[in-house]
Amino acid sequence: MKKLSSRWSVVALVVGSSLVAACSGTDAPTTGGAARPSPVGQGDTPAASSPGASATGTPASAATTGVGTLGSSQVALATVTGTITNQGPSSVALGSVGLAGQGTVAAAMSVQLAALLPGGTLQALAQGAVSAGGAFSLQAPINAGLTIVQALDASGSVLGSVVLGSTGSTAGATLVTAPITTQTSLQSQVLTSAATCALGSGGESEPTGSDASATPAPAPAAPAASPSGLSGATLALDVATLVDAQVTAAIAAAAALQGDSGVGVSALVQALSAAVVTGAEARLTAFAQAGVTLDLNVFAAAQASALASFNAGLAGLLTGQTNIATVTAQLAASLDAAVQASGGISVGTRAQAQAAVSLDFSASLNASLAANAALDVNDLAFAAIHAAAQLEASIVANAVVQVVTAAGAPQATISAATSASAQFVANVTAATSIQALTSARATFATALGGSGSASASAGGGLLGGLVTATGNVTASLQGVIDDVVNLAGNLDGDLTAKLSAVADVNVCVNVDAQASVGPNGIDVNVGAAAQVIAQFMANAAASAQSADAGAGAQVGVGAAAQAMALAELSLRVAP
Repeated sequence: MKKLSSRWSVVALVVGSSLVAACSGTDAPTTGGAARPSPVGQGDTPAASSPGASATGTPASAATTGVGTLGSSQVALATVTGTITNQGPSSVALGSVGLAGQGTVAAAMSVQLAALLPGGTLQALAQGAVSAGGAFSLQAPINAGLTIVQALDASGSVLGSVVLGSTGSTAGATLVTAPITTQTSLQSQVLTSAATCALGSGGESEPTGSDASATPAPAPAAPAASPSGLSGATLALDVATLVDAQVTAAIAAAAALQGDSGVGVSALVQALSAAVVTGAEARLTAFAQAGVTLDLNVFAAAQASALASFNAGLAGLLTGQTNIATVTAQLAASLDAAVQASGGISVGTRAQAQAAVSLDFSASLNASLAANAALDVNDLAFAAIHAAAQLEASIVANAVVQVVTAAGAPQATISAATSASAQFVANVTAATSIQALTSARATFATALGGSGSASASAGGGLLGGLVTATGNVTASLQGVIDDVVNLAGNLDGDLTAKLSAVADVNVCVNVDAQASVGPNGIDVNVGAAAQVIAQFMANAAASAQSADAGAGAQVGVGAAAQAMALAELSLRVAP
């Protein structure tokens, strides 16, 4: 057994044991020392080529004609461009664990495009040279479903990486990657590990090899899906949204402090990947319980398009054309739009599903970290919860505005809902603790429904604008709001009881081996939180239906109940 430093031996061993070897049955992404990330190997690594040339030396004109050769075959090609940077959360060199950072531009000698295959294996497609400033360009076969660009040093080891996504279907097109940074490198490691985990089987994520003269294969077929229908292509946006700058900073701090060869970072990457898969499975379960089936092919296609936009947005950051707030907001909207496109799902159901994602993601990660306080390096647990909370808040805020608008509320009420929702998102973004997240929810709920007590008037909250506040209508509306608040009083306890079982679910190993499974082969414990959420929303709706508001006001009362329930549901924190 490899000797670990005293600083990281507990971290590596406890994370590994709490995950039951995390994605057991596969080799984890290698992240340090003698087992540094290396390019895809044995027979798959092409020789480096100059910018504008394919992996086998196709002339630069291929960039305009869109046709080149791979071996003896003529294939359609696209141009992939991007930039390697030294950007990271601190001035630390993390290339030794594949997380880029300081010194990456100087050390990078070439770049490689690899396709993410079933089981987390990577197959080389093309290679290109790097300019002195870190810019690169290479020719890649089109129709590769999910690809990663790796920056390689002189020995061929991976310094950093970025998820490109699909190479598209248009010959001669130019595809722009996000700049290679510590964050994009961590995201690509987590996605590779998550793809391995989702399938429940597979090989090495970044196998080693030295046959640099071998000819790469054309774009491979789309990766197989797990029994739940998940694959790398359907996990890409979850990884991009949940592995944000704050999570990256926590992992980078751990990597900078480690004294071994990266085993601790690898274990934390596995913990994140297991949590991402758990959250994604919770989403599928939530929709199944709502009687909705996602078209995962449409979901994957929508994610590919959104990922391309995200990459372009991050590239724009490098040139000052946009800002991180805009890019992040667009990413959250893109994930919600991808879900909607794949099933025509109502905004309320999407918000419920995202709450389930947040809860199960956090519960899984917490289960991996809870065995020892030393595992929560630089508040990794809160960083991950905060990343999930920001996405959830964005979707819930949008849902509330849509519910109020669809109910025919006057413009003043819609404007008030929009303003309260924007403040809710801002408060969540600024939160630095669990208490701050709880306060953000409470403030939002108060803005919607007033004090939440039976003595409060409906006019105390903006939802009073949904109905004509006269006579029994006022009493009915306030009664419904009070009922929802009372229902929410038991929500944390109900969720805690259900989510405690998530700690025993090893999605990486058992997604296709549980004796008792829910929809699409998903462990029933993973779907337990979604069931609690669905029941809470159903009870809130039933409260509105039983209100004596009269036919004219019933729509408004129902909308108020739904909006209030969404606010109360949001930002619940897993044990």
